Amino acid sequence: MGTGYFLVRGDKTTCGGKIIEGADDHTIMGIPQARDMDRVTCGRYPGMFIIVGGVPETDIHGRLMAGTLDSQSSCPCKARFIASMMDDTYEVDDGGSEAEQHAQSAKKDLTSGSDSSSDDVKLDYRIKLSGNKILTPLNIPDYKEMISGGSTKNTEKIDFTITNKGDEAEALSLEVLDGNEVIYSERQTGKYCDKGEHAWQWDGYSNQGILDTTKIKSKSLLVRLIALCGDMMIKVDYPLKNAAKEEEWVDVK
Repeated sequence: MGTGYFLVRGDKTTCGGKIIEGADDHTIMGIPQARDMDRVTCGRYPGMFIIVGGVPETDIHGRLMAGTLDSQSSCPCKARFIASMMDDTYEVDDGGSEAEQHAQSAKKDLTSGSDSSSDDVKLDYRIKLSGNKILTPLNIPDYKEMISGGSTKNTEKIDFTITNKGDEAEALSLEVLDGNEVIYSERQTGKYCDKGEHAWQWDGYSNQGILDTTKIKSKSLLVRLIALCGDMMIKVDYPLKNAAKEEEWVDVK
């Protein structure tokens, strides 16, 4: 059996686009559920495209529900989708039809010298804070640094290390969320698909260029990585435990 994930508006494609349409009266965690024929953008080509295919024996207003194993974009990339709702799953029989099995056999013959299959794929990602762990908006110096007149060691960005100990991912999304609200979504994620350790930084700003300190201090703040390879998907959540660092200040009246 294979496990698929239902898709919602806002879910990304493997080429950098996203689903921009869904059924407002059928939602998952308050987000409209995506269907076959709903509109989607492409990360490489301009224009609007649609979701092609859906989960069999499902229905929302005469359309099939979109799912990671059964749907793709009609864009030139023929991109697949990266689900954000990892708790809403469906099962698919791996056996498939006779025609599907023949196609899979032919594909294996073309990849001579490789015995790998989706069962052999291993996704193993880790995220952790490393280096600078204190986010200082605008690089404001500490009080002692101000009175000494020297340069500040404070930086606007906090450092993370992303480690991939498994196979190379086909696609990856990297986001900062406050609960279910996406604050920031990293646009350049291709380099994090490779095996090994990778450095990543976040400056606290949203994709709209807003620095909201109430969200930075939120107890629900976390970094979420979702990696995709074949029909496998992995989600890694890294909660950010935030607190303001106390410094000595002198108020001038």
